[in-house]
Amino acid sequence: MAIPHIQSALPKKRYKYGEFIVTLLTDVVSHDNVQYMYLVAVLSEGENNPQVYITYEQTTQNSYQTRVVSAQDEHIIASQQARMTESAFCEFALAGIEQMFGLSDETPVALN
Repeated sequence: MAIPHIQSALPKKRYKYGEFIVTLLTDVVSHDNVQYMYLVAVLSEGENNPQVYITYEQTTQNSYQTRVVSAQDEHIIASQQARMTESAFCEFALAGIEQMFGLSDETPVALN
């Protein structure tokens, strides 16, 4: 699978995190055969397209998974039986971004 093919989504929160702009998307409608609960799009500053997505998907009625997806690769990084809240997923994603991009000296700053 490649990057998500988003038809529409509601941008809920945005952060500047080091050299990246991180956007939490909810109410995601896509062309994919995936039920996205939330998506986080990670863009390098000045770029138009995200280089990485962190997805939170419902896989069955009571099962969820989190994936990291780029144009080149994808990895399932977590599976849960209980649904994560929007804020819990956002915190989880920001921690993952810190780890992926070595941002331990940076702090995510909320944007309006």
